[in-house]
Amino acid sequence: MNEFKNSRFTKTVSLAIAFFTFFSFTFTDLAQALQNKSQLLETRQADLPLQYGKVMDIYRGSAGKEVFLIQDLHCQPEAQRNIARILKDLSEKYEFAKVAMEGSFGKIDTSLLSTIPDKNVRESVAGFFMEKGLLSGTEYAGATSDDSLELQGIENESLYRKDREILESAYTREDEVKN
Repeated sequence: MNEFKNSRFTKTVSLAIAFFTFFSFTFTDLAQALQNKSQLLETRQADLPLQYGKVMDIYRGSAGKEVFLIQDLHCQPEAQRNIARILKDLSEKYEFAKVAMEGSFGKIDTSLLSTIPDKNVRESVAGFFMEKGLLSGTEYAGATSDDSLELQGIENESLYRKDREILESAYTREDEVKN
């Protein structure tokens, strides 16, 4: 009986030591990664004028490329103008050519606006559509950028369409729900 207790005790102690050893190394690495990410976010945030808003998060991919997460308020003109300004500022500082955006799928074609030869007219027309909530700040940036800015929707098309149908159905039944 004593051997059984010793064997069980030995296994428990061994398991506890292994557990604590594993997690001490894991959490040390995780803490270092979070600290590096925090420093990266603070550095990049400092690169932006504060009146435009803020980059919510930055991810560094395996290829060393950075992904900036910018949160917005949909169809809110001031927020969309600020996103356009943030993207303009970031594209000048980091020379990126691709922007992925939620709420759309596939390649987003802004050529109808971006091919307007007069920059002032192009910005006015795009600004009009953005003020009406028909163009996002990201689309505005793509349409008015002097450089080629590729916009790519990241949604799954079939799921996006299904969700949109549900939302539109809810809006058409708004009076029923209120009563």
